[in-house]
Formats: sequence, structure tokens, C-alpha cells
Amino acid sequence: MTIKRLTTFFPLIFLSLVFSACGSAVDAASWPGFTVDEENGTVYVAFNQAIYALQLENGAQRWRFPAENQANFTTFAPPELTGDDQLLISGYDQTLYSLNPANGNSNWTFAGATNRYIGSPSAAGGTIYAPNSDNRLYALNPNGELLWTFAAKQPLWSQPILVAETLVISSMDHNVYGVDPASGEKIWTLDTGGAIVSSPTLGEDEVVFVGTLKQQVLAINSASGRSEWSYDAPGWVWGSPTYIDGQVLAADLEGTVFALDAATGRELWSVDTEGAITGAPLVYNNHIYVLNESGQVISFTLDGTIQWTKNVEAALYGSPIAAGELILIGVGTSDALVLALDENGDTVWTFAPASQ
Repeated sequence: MTIKRLTTFFPLIFLSLVFSACGSAVDAASWPGFTVDEENGTVYVAFNQAIYALQLENGAQRWRFPAENQANFTTFAPPELTGDDQLLISGYDQTLYSLNPANGNSNWTFAGATNRYIGSPSAAGGTIYAPNSDNRLYALNPNGELLWTFAAKQPLWSQPILVAETLVISSMDHNVYGVDPASGEKIWTLDTGGAIVSSPTLGEDEVVFVGTLKQQVLAINSASGRSEWSYDAPGWVWGSPTYIDGQVLAADLEGTVFALDAATGRELWSVDTEGAITGAPLVYNNHIYVLNESGQVISFTLDGTIQWTKNVEAALYGSPIAAGELILIGVGTSDALVLALDENGDTVWTFAPASQ
């Protein structure tokens, strides 16, 4: 792939890949991570030295954790809401936090890892699965007590997903693993030939889709670990694919958005947005939304026709998130951390944290 479009993003990510893999300590930087609780009208935002709980209606801050900046606390991964009212936070300080989502108070912490948490944990079947840069996946009970660990060969940056009786986790070591969720025993391994930093996406018939830094999207049978098909993309596929109605949508660091037939991997259409894309495409009300490093929010119809483009005065990374009638964008500047848009791309509200 070429790197002509990877202006500020490429050096940051390249260094992150190199130093994370070798275990060196470097200053971290990333983009905001979102989790939405529509029932309670709240969006939780992880960025830099704080978690913010915001009202979906107007972006007003409900609480932040910690109340004041702490030198050792940094977080970017989307928080994980559990079925028993916990908000799980991945810390760069090698700590997994459980908060009360109503007020941000701490429930417990798990400090058993030996490196930073890059990706989000997942909670399924009463168990918490937390991937870490120390190459290990930690399984915890709801009280934060260790049940088992699974060791990969290189860092785990992506959130695992539970598919039937198999926990599927992708790794920087080029492999996708199928793991027994009860014991942590390996069921299968598939070598994709390229590092994987994003989470698998579930389609139909227990097939999952992954994007790789080998410039591919793969369909994998989660029961057997067999690759069903692979598609060669123009560039690195950093974000997770999106599945919708028999199609797989994905984007790459060359700025290409493409749609594939989920059964065969055949390309249905592709569009060059001329800006690196690090996140997953969002499908909302029969439209597709993507963000790119050129500072654009782009809306497509499901056949790949561009409907509108909104220009933002900042490079945009990560994935847009649907929240009720809003589309949330992580900006990450001093003027706006979060931008809430309507379906037409008009701004409804913005949120910028108070300076600490």
C-alpha cells in the first residue's frame, strides 16, 4: 500500500504497532471511544485522562471519572456496559476498572495484567473477557476475580466476541483464535498472514468477518476456524467490518469504502473518499456513515452513492455511533470532543470538556 494519505495518523499508528509489540513504553494517543445507553439516555466517552457520561439529549455532562486528572490514568477504548449494571473501562495503566454507570463511582479494579489495555473488554454469559497488550486474554467473574488466562503470541488489541460456544479473538500475531469461553482452552487457530487490531464482526450462520493489516477482509467459520473466503483491499483494514443484510461493509487506510457479498466475498461496489479511514462503517436508517482523516463525515446510500459530505476542522478517526436520532462523532480537539449530528449532517450539539 502507499502512505500518501496517512499524514498525521500513519506515524502515530506505526510507532504504536512497533513499540507495543516490543513492550516499550511510549506516550499513548488515540481517538475517543463511545458506548451508548439509549434506555438511560447516556453516552459514555473514553478519551485521554477521563471517562465522561453525557446526556444524549443535549450533551450535558453527568459525571466524569476520575473527578480530576491523574497522571497515570489514560483510556481510549469504548467502555463496556454489562448486564448487571457495570461500566468496564480499559486503562493504559494496566488496570481494568468497573464503575457504577449511574454516578461513576468505582466498584472494583483488576490489576493482574502486565501491560496496557488497548481494546475494550466484553461481557457475556456472566463472564468478563479482557484483552491486554501483554499477549493475554483475562477471564474474570463479575466481581473482578480471575478465572483463567489465554496466551497469544503478541498483543491483543481487539474486543473478543462470543459466538455460540466459541469465544473469537483476533491478535497482532496474525492469528484469529477460537477459545472455549468456560476454560480458556484453545479450540482452533487461523493464521491470516497479517496483524489484526480490530474486533471480529458476526454475520449469519456463525460466520465472523475480520479485517487485517495484510490488506484483507476474511470470512471465518467460528465453529471450525476455517476461512470461507478472503478479499484483497487496496490498503490496511484497521477498523472492524460491518454486516448488514447479506453484505459486508469495510474501509481501509487508503480511504476506500467497499461492500462485499457476505456469502462469496465478491465486491459489490467501492468508493475512494481520499482520506484514511480507521473505523467501522455505520449503517443507520438505510444509510452508511464513515469518517476519514481528511476531516469528512460522509453519508452513502446502501448502493455506495454519496448523499452528503460534512467537513470538520479536524482529522477524524474511529467509528461514528448511532444514538437514538443522533450520529455521534469523536473529534478529540480542544473545541469539541464529541459532535452530535442529525441524519442530514447538521450539528445538534457539541461537547468540550472543562479544562483541568
